[in-house]
Amino acid sequence: MKISIIKRRDGTLAYCPIVRDQNPDETDAQFFHACTRRVLMEELFNDKLGTAADEVSRAAALALANAADKDGTLRAQCEALGVEIGGIADDAILPEGDKDEFRPAWMLANKRTVNGLETCEIGRDMPKCREIHRAKLRELRRPLFVENDLAIRDAQIDGDAVKLAAAVARRNALRDVTADPAIEAAQTPEELKAIMPKVLTERGLS
Repeated sequence: MKISIIKRRDGTLAYCPIVRDQNPDETDAQFFHACTRRVLMEELFNDKLGTAADEVSRAAALALANAADKDGTLRAQCEALGVEIGGIADDAILPEGDKDEFRPAWMLANKRTVNGLETCEIGRDMPKCREIHRAKLRELRRPLFVENDLAIRDAQIDGDAVKLAAAVARRNALRDVTADPAIEAAQTPEELKAIMPKVLTERGLS
């Protein structure tokens, strides 16, 4: 299946399935406009609506988006807002078939024009991927911090120096999971996924 791809105002990528073929009497520009129209109108509508939520404001914003669509300025107005047109591509380029934990790091890549039609690929911003992975590690360690704090408390109450030292060492290891040098060294999202510090998977202290 073919898809059309744009970068939204907020920097995230959006894509729409293309459910029809180009008509013989349709120019490349007209076909591409038809394929991106829905997402572009949504972007312009949201910008015109702003923070308003009443029906009058919604109707006014929709009227402005429809007017831009009819007078041919929809793309130009969206680009002025920071929207970037990607192009048409095969859905096979979607990383992991759209079930990608690094989707917030998707970026337009290899934009070009082929036989008069704009096309592109989807890349992944590695600095953003690293931050996404760090956030995942933080979530995984959150309950372990709670568990380990209890272990420290119990060891202090019992006066067990050995268990206390082990719990303190584990607490320090938990703190350091996001500083693992392997995260910065990773060059692909696949390498990042393989980074899972042992302290996050080992059995907690009893």
